[in-house]
Amino acid sequence: MSRNKRKKHRRPLRGLLIILILLAALIYFIYAPSSNAPVIGTGNASATITSPFEVFFLDVGQGDCALVYCEGHAMLIDGGSTEQSQKVYSFLESLGIKHLDYIVASHADADHVGGLSAALNYATVDTALCTVASHDTGSFYNFTKYLGRQGVSITVPDAGDSFSLGSAS
Repeated sequence: MSRNKRKKHRRPLRGLLIILILLAALIYFIYAPSSNAPVIGTGNASATITSPFEVFFLDVGQGDCALVYCEGHAMLIDGGSTEQSQKVYSFLESLGIKHLDYIVASHADADHVGGLSAALNYATVDTALCTVASHDTGSFYNFTKYLGRQGVSITVPDAGDSFSLGSAS
Protein backbone atom coordinates (compact mmCIF):
# COMPACT_ATOMS: atom_id res chain seq x y z
CA MET A 1 0.00 0.00 0.00
CA SER A 2 1.42 3.38 -0.89
CA ARG A 3 2.37 5.82 1.83
CA ASN A 4 -0.48 8.22 0.93
CA LYS A 5 -3.06 5.41 1.01
CA ARG A 6 -1.76 4.29 4.41
CA LYS A 7 -2.03 7.84 5.77
CA LYS A 8 -5.59 8.17 4.45
CA HIS A 9 -6.49 4.77 5.97
CA ARG A 10 -5.07 5.77 9.39
CA ARG A 11 -6.93 9.08 9.58
CA PRO A 12 -10.36 7.56 10.42
CA LEU A 13 -8.78 5.25 13.04
CA ARG A 14 -6.77 8.05 14.61
CA GLY A 15 -9.91 10.16 14.63
CA LEU A 16 -11.81 7.34 16.37
CA LEU A 17 -9.16 7.12 19.09
CA ILE A 18 -9.15 10.89 19.57
CA ILE A 19 -12.95 10.86 19.86
CA LEU A 20 -12.73 8.10 22.51
CA ILE A 21 -10.25 10.13 24.55
CA LEU A 22 -12.32 13.31 24.29
CA LEU A 23 -15.52 11.47 25.18
CA ALA A 24 -13.86 9.95 28.25
CA ALA A 25 -12.59 13.38 29.31
CA LEU A 26 -16.01 14.95 28.81
CA ILE A 27 -17.73 12.27 30.88
CA TYR A 28 -15.10 12.71 33.55
CA PHE A 29 -15.56 16.47 33.79
CA ILE A 30 -19.33 16.05 34.01
CA TYR A 31 -19.39 13.32 36.69
CA ALA A 32 -16.13 13.67 38.63
CA PRO A 33 -16.13 15.28 42.07
CA SER A 34 -14.85 18.84 41.76
CA SER A 35 -12.35 18.41 44.60
CA ASN A 36 -10.59 15.58 42.77
CA ALA A 37 -7.98 16.63 40.23
CA PRO A 38 -6.25 13.51 38.86
CA VAL A 39 -3.66 15.20 36.68
CA ILE A 40 -0.31 13.67 37.46
CA GLY A 41 2.63 15.99 36.91
CA THR A 42 6.32 15.45 36.47
CA GLY A 43 6.98 14.68 40.12
CA ASN A 44 5.91 11.54 41.93
CA ALA A 45 3.69 9.54 39.54
CA SER A 46 1.05 8.44 42.00
CA ALA A 47 -2.66 8.94 42.47
CA THR A 48 -5.66 7.48 44.23
CA ILE A 49 -8.87 6.19 42.70
CA THR A 50 -11.73 7.87 44.55
CA SER A 51 -14.79 7.33 42.35
CA PRO A 52 -16.23 4.70 39.97
CA PHE A 53 -15.20 6.70 36.90
CA GLU A 54 -11.97 8.62 36.59
CA VAL A 55 -9.61 9.78 33.87
CA PHE A 56 -5.97 10.40 34.72
CA PHE A 57 -3.54 12.29 32.48
CA LEU A 58 0.09 11.47 33.15
CA ASP A 59 2.68 14.09 32.22
CA VAL A 60 5.11 12.19 30.01
CA GLY A 61 6.69 15.17 28.30
CA GLN A 62 6.49 15.15 24.50
CA GLY A 63 3.97 12.32 24.15
CA ASP A 64 0.63 11.44 25.67
CA CYS A 65 -0.58 9.10 28.39
CA ALA A 66 -4.09 8.74 29.80
CA LEU A 67 -5.72 6.13 31.98
CA VAL A 68 -9.49 5.70 31.89
CA TYR A 69 -10.86 3.88 34.93
CA CYS A 70 -14.49 2.77 35.04
CA GLU A 71 -15.97 0.54 37.75
CA GLY A 72 -12.87 -1.59 38.24
CA HIS A 73 -11.94 -1.71 34.54
CA ALA A 74 -9.02 0.18 33.04
CA MET A 75 -7.85 1.40 29.65
CA LEU A 76 -4.38 2.89 29.12
CA ILE A 77 -4.07 5.20 26.12
CA ASP A 78 -0.49 5.84 24.98
CA GLY A 79 2.53 5.77 27.25
CA GLY A 80 4.91 8.52 26.25
CA SER A 81 8.48 7.77 25.21
CA THR A 82 10.71 4.94 26.40
CA GLU A 83 12.38 7.42 28.77
CA GLN A 84 9.02 7.74 30.57
CA SER A 85 8.60 3.97 31.07
CA GLN A 86 9.37 4.00 34.79
CA LYS A 87 6.82 6.75 35.38
CA VAL A 88 4.09 4.73 33.60
CA TYR A 89 5.05 1.58 35.54
CA SER A 90 5.08 3.45 38.88
CA PHE A 91 1.77 5.13 38.13
CA LEU A 92 -0.03 1.82 37.48
CA GLU A 93 1.66 0.32 40.54
CA SER A 94 0.58 3.24 42.76
CA LEU A 95 -3.05 2.70 41.70
CA GLY A 96 -2.78 -1.06 42.10
CA ILE A 97 -3.93 -1.62 38.53
CA LYS A 98 -2.48 -5.01 37.62
CA HIS A 99 -4.86 -5.65 34.74
CA LEU A 100 -5.86 -3.49 31.77
CA ASP A 101 -8.93 -4.28 29.73
CA TYR A 102 -7.43 -2.25 26.88
CA ILE A 103 -4.07 -0.80 26.00
CA VAL A 104 -4.30 1.70 23.15
CA ALA A 105 -1.49 3.08 21.02
CA SER A 106 -2.97 6.00 19.10
CA HIS A 107 -0.16 5.54 16.59
CA ALA A 108 3.25 3.89 16.37
CA ASP A 109 5.49 6.90 17.03
CA ALA A 110 7.98 6.39 19.85
CA ASP A 111 6.61 9.28 21.94
CA HIS A 112 3.26 7.49 22.22
CA VAL A 113 4.15 3.79 22.28
CA GLY A 114 7.51 3.86 24.07
CA GLY A 115 6.21 3.70 27.65
CA LEU A 116 3.61 1.02 26.94
CA SER A 117 6.19 -1.76 27.29
CA ALA A 118 6.65 -0.81 30.94
CA ALA A 119 2.90 -1.01 31.46
CA LEU A 120 2.96 -4.51 30.02
CA ASN A 121 5.79 -5.43 32.40
CA TYR A 122 3.51 -4.58 35.32
CA ALA A 123 -0.01 -5.34 34.13
CA THR A 124 -1.72 -7.95 32.01
CA VAL A 125 -3.96 -6.86 29.17
CA ASP A 126 -6.95 -8.31 27.35
CA THR A 127 -6.99 -6.22 24.16
CA ALA A 128 -4.36 -4.10 22.40
CA LEU A 129 -5.57 -1.50 19.92
CA CYS A 130 -3.47 0.45 17.45
CA THR A 131 -3.84 2.02 14.02
CA VAL A 132 -1.20 -0.38 12.66
CA ALA A 133 -0.15 -3.95 13.46
CA SER A 134 3.51 -3.47 12.58
CA HIS A 135 6.03 -0.64 12.40
CA ASP A 136 9.79 -0.41 11.96
CA THR A 137 10.85 1.28 15.21
CA GLY A 138 12.46 -0.26 18.27
CA SER A 139 9.75 1.13 20.56
CA PHE A 140 7.00 -0.51 18.56
CA TYR A 141 8.96 -3.75 18.35
CA ASN A 142 9.26 -3.79 22.17
CA PHE A 143 5.54 -3.07 22.53
CA THR A 144 4.63 -6.04 20.33
CA LYS A 145 7.25 -8.23 22.04
CA TYR A 146 5.69 -7.66 25.48
CA LEU A 147 2.21 -8.15 24.06
CA GLY A 148 3.40 -11.45 22.58
CA ARG A 149 4.66 -12.61 25.97
CA GLN A 150 1.07 -12.28 27.16
CA GLY A 151 -0.32 -14.00 24.06
CA VAL A 152 -2.00 -10.79 22.87
CA SER A 153 -1.85 -9.47 19.34
CA ILE A 154 -2.73 -6.00 18.11
CA THR A 155 -6.25 -5.34 16.93
CA VAL A 156 -6.52 -2.67 14.24
CA PRO A 157 -10.06 -1.34 14.62
CA ASP A 158 -12.18 -0.47 11.63
CA ALA A 159 -14.02 2.83 11.43
CA GLY A 160 -17.26 2.43 13.37
CA ASP A 161 -16.01 -0.28 15.74
CA SER A 162 -16.97 0.26 19.37
CA PHE A 163 -15.48 -1.00 22.62
CA SER A 164 -17.05 -1.01 26.09
CA LEU A 165 -15.47 -0.36 29.46
CA GLY A 166 -17.18 -0.91 32.81
CA SER A 167 -20.94 -1.36 33.16
CA ALA A 168 -21.45 -0.55 29.50
CA SER A 169 -19.78 -3.93 28.76
